[in-house]
Amino acid sequence: YFMKKKIIYLTRISLILIMFISFHDTAMCQDMTSSKIIELPQGSKLVLDSTINITDSISVKIINGICTMLPSVQKLIPLDNVTINLGINSQYVLPVWGVGGRTIRDDNGERVDFYYDPKHPNFKVEYIIRSLVHEFHHVCRFRMPDFQISLLEGMISEGLADHFMIEVLHCEITPFSSSLTEE
Repeated sequence: YFMKKKIIYLTRISLILIMFISFHDTAMCQDMTSSKIIELPQGSKLVLDSTINITDSISVKIINGICTMLPSVQKLIPLDNVTINLGINSQYVLPVWGVGGRTIRDDNGERVDFYYDPKHPNFKVEYIIRSLVHEFHHVCRFRMPDFQISLLEGMISEGLADHFMIEVLHCEITPFSSSLTEE
């Protein structure tokens, strides 16, 4: 029993050290542990809700994934001063993947609200990263002068965001973007 507890304790310490080393070496992120705000490049920030334990392995993978991916996105589109609110919630996720997000534009600018359910049978950290790249494209489109959403614009924006995700991450197309045939 004591040996098992000691292993768990050492594993957690190792994960914390890896997380801080990864922030410094790969993405130059600064962790604000007490407030659960992680400063990201170009004035952006990741805000973690109170249900997220930043020392668990899933959280470490998510945070490292975001910090690694964001500079690749920022090389291609003007993405600065974006707040990503990240939370665990099973109600606001796509049943297919166990993740879900939306881009919101308000008086304070644009933000991405994103949720995931680590207990969902299809959940993968990869789906968070893919979906965030998709949402970042929406942020860029929302910032266009005189942007107005319509059904046609919504369809075009979703397709462009999925293709941007493929360009950045070199991943396969989502089932949502390939569900229709030419017929």
